[in-house]
Amino acid sequence: MAKYKVQWDYSSSIGAFDKGATVEVDDALAEHVNRDSPGVLKPVGNEKGPSVKDVIASVGDDPEKASEALAAETEAAKPRKSLIEALTALLAIASGSKNGGTEGGNGES
Repeated sequence: MAKYKVQWDYSSSIGAFDKGATVEVDDALAEHVNRDSPGVLKPVGNEKGPSVKDVIASVGDDPEKASEALAAETEAAKPRKSLIEALTALLAIASGSKNGGTEGGNGES
């Protein structure tokens, strides 16, 4: 069992956690919750959080999860530049996809 600080309100079929609370859960549950909502549970103390690779894998191509993970990382005591850059790039790609792949303009000359 390890202690985690809840970064934002979280609720699912496995339970609910309130923003700002410190909870003690087993590692498997924390991993499951962080896969569902990357960065919602941050380890308290000297324990390391998920690796950059793990965060990117859990976010996949979901812009909502990427936004949540980016917010959590930018608020971290020691934000990781590589993770912020990767999440920002993912969000830029997702934004381009929503706009039909065009970067502004209407294609007319």
